[in-house]
Amino acid sequence: MTISRRLLLTRATAAASVCAFPMVRAAGYPERPVRIVIPFAAGAGTDAVGRLMAQKMGEVMGGTFVVENRTGASGAIGAQHVAQSAPDGHTLLLVAAPFTTVAAVLPQAGYDPLRSFAPISMIANGPLLWAANKDLPVANMRELVAYARQRPGQLNVRLQMV
Repeated sequence: MTISRRLLLTRATAAASVCAFPMVRAAGYPERPVRIVIPFAAGAGTDAVGRLMAQKMGEVMGGTFVVENRTGASGAIGAQHVAQSAPDGHTLLLVAAPFTTVAAVLPQAGYDPLRSFAPISMIANGPLLWAANKDLPVANMRELVAYARQRPGQLNVRLQMV
């Protein structure tokens, strides 16, 4: 299944429209501009969703919501920044699939996805898949794991957002 940019933006707009419903929120929030940290490059799918959300949240909540891209390490740099920020609701993180996998693969990522953050809302979902060179002699994940165990340190793994 392929997801086109148009479909992604349609889903993001639908998710953003949820913000139009009456919300229960703390009086006076936001007290100052809210930073929405997106740990991926400007123009990526996550960035497009975040910018739509920031605009709609500003309209609905009457505050300023600013997107800040903090890229690198498959999202770990932005996630670590938010994990170390004051827990006051004025620094938010918009995450995608690598959020949990990077922390599991790289303990030095600087955050624990379960202990360092409190989830607020899911705004979109999409397919994830593992892909390998077509000439690799495996047909499924179980065979890939067995193949890798027989060859410690010989396989290369790359996490990539598209």
